[in-house]
Amino acid sequence: MNTAPGEVHWNITCFDDKSLPYGRTLPVFYGEWSLGSKVPADLAWAEPFPNHEEEIFMKKWALAQMNTYEHNGLGWFFWNFKTESAPMWDYMLGVRNGWLPCTLPVTSDVDNGCRLYSSAVSLYNCQR
Repeated sequence: MNTAPGEVHWNITCFDDKSLPYGRTLPVFYGEWSLGSKVPADLAWAEPFPNHEEEIFMKKWALAQMNTYEHNGLGWFFWNFKTESAPMWDYMLGVRNGWLPCTLPVTSDVDNGCRLYSSAVSLYNCQR
């Protein structure tokens, strides 16, 4: 199991991943990112539903990934629109639970995605 603290995942996204496209001559499109951080991808179905503290981290990490992948390439896409049993890989569940934005673009949030880790944030309210 992957037990790295959230800050480690966030730091990799905001610092290591930001340097990936430099020096490349072809455009880069980032894809297949998710919010799964506690178990390997092949065990995503076993990852427990996040508690409130984890949901706050997931929002911060999602915005960091959107920031890094949007500003360093041609764009990005989330791993899966909907899953049956892997909450951190389910875009619609993330929207319903407020750790992913209801509408795109969320420019100010995304622009600050790699500055938000130490900031207090609240979940999105996507209830209609």
